[in-house]
Formats: sequence, structure tokens, C-alpha cells
Amino acid sequence: MGRTADHDRDLSEPARAAFRGTYGPVDERRRRLDEPPSILYGLLAALRLPKLPRWGEACLEEARSGRLETALRQAVAGLS
Repeated sequence: MGRTADHDRDLSEPARAAFRGTYGPVDERRRRLDEPPSILYGLLAALRLPKLPRWGEACLEEARSGRLETALRQAVAGLS
């Protein structure tokens, strides 16, 4: 859940190669713009469930740690 632009990061090397062979490399600007709403959407989806799933805990930690704020700042800076 979340982090859609770089969701291939957890794939095995053969799967990553197949993914990138099919879809091409991830554009860095698009990845930066995608990260903040991906974290927020992950939190929204996780908090709608009766029990917070492990991937939801990871999204929550990204907000608590300041990574969400950093991602927002980077996304906005990349727009200028």
C-alpha cells in the first residue's frame, strides 16, 4: 500500500527487471510527487480497517518520523 511510483523496490531482482522492462524506469520527478499522497492514502485506507495492519503502521511511522513532511517539501520544491 502506498509509494506507488517505487513499488518495485521490494521485488526480487528478476521481478524488478521484468517490471522495468515492461513499464520502464520510474521518473524521479513523478516519484517525488507521488510519495506524499501515497503515504496519506495508505494511512486513510489503514485507518478505515478495524485493526491497523502492519503496512499501515509503516505509513504511520512515515508521518511520525517526519518523512511525510520531508516528502511534501521535496515535492513542492520540485514543482518550481
